[in-house]
Amino acid sequence: MGVTLVENYDEVMIPPFVQGIENEYYNKMESKDSDNEQEKRKRKETPLSASSYSIAASSLPTTDANEVSFPVTKVNSKAADPQKRQDLNFDERGQWKVNFEKRLKAVLHNEQFFQELTTSSYRDKFYSLLCYEEAEHIQILSQKCDGTYEIQGCQKLETESKYICQMLGMDDDQVQYATQASEGMVFIDIKNQKDICKGTILISNFRDFSEHFYVSLAIDDFRLLQEKSRHIRSGWYEVNVEFEVKHSYFNSLHQAVISIPYSMVKKITPSSDTISHIPLTASFHLKPAYPHPDLLVDADKQFQALKAIVESPVDHPVIVSGPFGSGKTRIIARAAYEFIQAGLESRCQTRILLCAHHTNTVETYMLKYLCPGFTRMPQVKIIRITRKDSSNFSRNVMNRTLFDFRRDIVIGQHINDCVLVIITTYMSSLQVAKTLNKVRFTHILLDEAAQVREPEAIAPLSLGDAATKVIVAGDTKQVGPSVLVLGEKSKKYGLAQSLLERLEKKYQEFAGKQQDFKYLKYLATNYRCCPEIVKFLSSTIYKYPIACAPKACSEKQHRAIRYPLVFYWCNCNDTPSQDLKGLMEFAADAVVRQAQHYLSFWPREWNHIKMRDVCIISPFRTQLNIIESKLKNVGLGKLTLLPSYLIQGHEFQAVILTTFEPLESDGTSSNPTKSLTNPQIFNTALSRSKSFVVAVGNPFSLLEAEKQFPERCWKHYLSICLDNDTIFFPESYKPNQRDRFKEKLGTALGLLKKAKSAEYTSHSHQTSPFLHSQSH
Repeated sequence: MGVTLVENYDEVMIPPFVQGIENEYYNKMESKDSDNEQEKRKRKETPLSASSYSIAASSLPTTDANEVSFPVTKVNSKAADPQKRQDLNFDERGQWKVNFEKRLKAVLHNEQFFQELTTSSYRDKFYSLLCYEEAEHIQILSQKCDGTYEIQGCQKLETESKYICQMLGMDDDQVQYATQASEGMVFIDIKNQKDICKGTILISNFRDFSEHFYVSLAIDDFRLLQEKSRHIRSGWYEVNVEFEVKHSYFNSLHQAVISIPYSMVKKITPSSDTISHIPLTASFHLKPAYPHPDLLVDADKQFQALKAIVESPVDHPVIVSGPFGSGKTRIIARAAYEFIQAGLESRCQTRILLCAHHTNTVETYMLKYLCPGFTRMPQVKIIRITRKDSSNFSRNVMNRTLFDFRRDIVIGQHINDCVLVIITTYMSSLQVAKTLNKVRFTHILLDEAAQVREPEAIAPLSLGDAATKVIVAGDTKQVGPSVLVLGEKSKKYGLAQSLLERLEKKYQEFAGKQQDFKYLKYLATNYRCCPEIVKFLSSTIYKYPIACAPKACSEKQHRAIRYPLVFYWCNCNDTPSQDLKGLMEFAADAVVRQAQHYLSFWPREWNHIKMRDVCIISPFRTQLNIIESKLKNVGLGKLTLLPSYLIQGHEFQAVILTTFEPLESDGTSSNPTKSLTNPQIFNTALSRSKSFVVAVGNPFSLLEAEKQFPERCWKHYLSICLDNDTIFFPESYKPNQRDRFKEKLGTALGLLKKAKSAEYTSHSHQTSPFLHSQSH
């Protein structure tokens, strides 16, 4: 049935601009006031001036009895003009978002913006940084995506009174960025430059690899658009489009900064005075063993991290930092179990908030870790907040939409339960906070905290107080704010650093030479990947030893495997078609041949593994579209395809990387935020694989493109492949050509020894390169 994608993909793999706000967005997507047209365009064209800022915000909530509020200057702002244009149906300036013009008038003084992050400057600084980044996105979105396109209504939904339309003319990068960063688009009359109507961008653009860009319009709006646009051919119209940045995402982050209690700010801005002389408590009697096998922890690093989590004081967060597959999620789940048991034994009301960045991680906590142990315990209520209705597991373990959860709270449910556990995403936690109002949680556990901006990571902390224990876990070497954040000022002054990374560095300063610092625990054993992948990423990315657990290799590593890092030589200069689509077709053919090759020699020991456990990763949706079509033609349509910017939170048996991408004139990547030459994306992509990785591309192009990054990941990867004879060539390459190219590559890599010279049979016809019996 085609390429297999993640279940509930539209909520599992939503990039940061979209996550947690789409329900509200779709319900309240509105059109523009004519009186505000010129102001909107002026906003897009006016550069951000550092001297234009003054203090921020509305009245700030205080949640602790003895809390001190931050000094705040209120900004008096009049409501938007209620007068509406006749040809528009809605008012854009609803209560659901704070418009950007007000933010620009209500941010911080320069001296507060540039100063060091402290407890007193925390809210002001991050409020300002978010404003800078939002302004950057407004400018980029306008420059990159605004323009003239073609549109056609392809499906009329009478029951929802709207048309699903497809647009042509946007390239791969425009489709990705517009879907990720835009709230919607405004269609402009080409003749008089007046607004015609507003369209909604469909989230399905993330999972659709076609050349079309899909939007929805109200039926009346689409008819109006047809009347005022130029008809160019059957069913197609020429339209002028301006994209609106996703203000609601930034509004949510601003709300997180405003809502965090002062006591929680103190927790996450530690000083040497507050952290030095607090002893560990000894109220827990921990053992590594547990009847539920999925909650077992090893007796070394994992147990020490768990011990620190449950025994540390509540004054500051405990940081659990570790590489891919090291058990961070399991430790957080086990800690939640320990807190639940302690609450039951003490009969003290216990409220646990467990948050993660990805919805599939939230689902893992529910299905794998907590549901099996507490399904038949009525005194424990476990609720997963979902975007869609889904069945409950039992009376006490349930899935609830935000709407249903609000209704439950209104009628008095959940609040008085002995133990209440809520599992949700960071952004959804803000809605939970609004629903629960002054309810405070005893424990807040944050997973995948290194993958989000700090203002997003602190969103759950609005539900805490001085007595709340906070745990923060993550991996700073995976894709995070340093890749996602735009704007030089925002990056330079703190927004490109995650909460976990900032606290980890601060704790390292405090720890000095201490070997056992109570608030900072490192994990260094991998339970997912084969030893070769672990060793390679350990030396290339993490720069410290990572052990490989014996049981991690029992299934993934067996005698048929020769070496699990492979490179297949694909030089696009070998094709006569040098246009972009022709080059992508050529690279796609090579990828499909590799998929066919490895699946045809699939080890018998892996017969239980399904096709969807093999993933093909590319930086470009367009190339995935081509690969998808070719895979279906050869009966491999069930392989998983993912663009490089949507790979977090997954794991696969094997990964095939197609590294082709258009480069700038200087050889660097045209979009380093999704390029596989970016070290964080490289690490995230390789660490998705349990058993082996096949990279397809031109090695010299990769070596040139990665020069813009400090880590030379591909240089190390190619060196490993060269040393282990796992560089392979198309059938058309003769043995002496292969030797010549390998020698040239060895020189480029700075290797002293030349590549081994041997008789190479065609990779497309040889037995698997993993087999020991393979002769080179």
